[in-house]
Amino acid sequence: MDKETKSLVIMAVAVLTVFGAAYAGIVMYSGTSSPFYTVESGSMMHSDNSKIGIVDTGDMVIIKSPSKAGIVTYAEGHRTGYQKFGSYGDVILYERPGSIAVIHRAIFYAGYNGDGTWDVSSLFGYGGDWDLNGIPGDTLAADDLKSVNGVLSFENFGHTGNKAFAVNLDNLSPKVSGYITMGDNNKEPDQTNGISAGAIDDGRIVGVAAIEVPWLGCIKLILLGNGSERIPGNSVIMLVMSFLLLIASIFVLNFVYERYIKKREE
Repeated sequence: MDKETKSLVIMAVAVLTVFGAAYAGIVMYSGTSSPFYTVESGSMMHSDNSKIGIVDTGDMVIIKSPSKAGIVTYAEGHRTGYQKFGSYGDVILYERPGSIAVIHRAIFYAGYNGDGTWDVSSLFGYGGDWDLNGIPGDTLAADDLKSVNGVLSFENFGHTGNKAFAVNLDNLSPKVSGYITMGDNNKEPDQTNGISAGAIDDGRIVGVAAIEVPWLGCIKLILLGNGSERIPGNSVIMLVMSFLLLIASIFVLNFVYERYIKKREE
């Protein structure tokens, strides 16, 4: 084996070792054997173009197992200042029977009491513009929210601050405790626009979105032809530039390694 071939083999082994170690580390971090999720829809986008830090079509997201990550809702995040992916609260990935999994933001938690009423005390302290059956939310005590029914209305909501929607608790079916969820780019919660039947209970939650890997999921969408038409134009450009940069980095590292070996032999 000549020196050039040997150098290439060493570099290839080094790259594979780094990627293997990185994958093992991600699996340990996420707590699941399937930590990667490709975003296929535009329901979480904040504009027509892909942006780093936002869950866009064609992005890949690393998720954490629910057992390793607590879920902060939009209402709780609004109160504490906690933000993830461009808005308050956490983004969760949940199962949707008969379709692909959905990745949307957890808005608030509704606990079913078993007697036709709901515990929505998770909304206590939420400083946004909302009401329960016409009663302003900021006038309600935590105990007032532990056994309720009827309609929750929200205004001036979301990352744009101009959304208005309502959730009729009496219409939630099946009646199970769980999260009310909504895509950042959608006008209504999943529980009122037909995406999900009932709140998202713990058994349906696949994971909590933890890290965005921008543009990488475009490869899957393009190869499978599944949703590729929804990929933002700048995502493909940025993906190509990223790969070119990666290839250039490998050549630079190989050049540095060869110079290092040559100096050692002199």
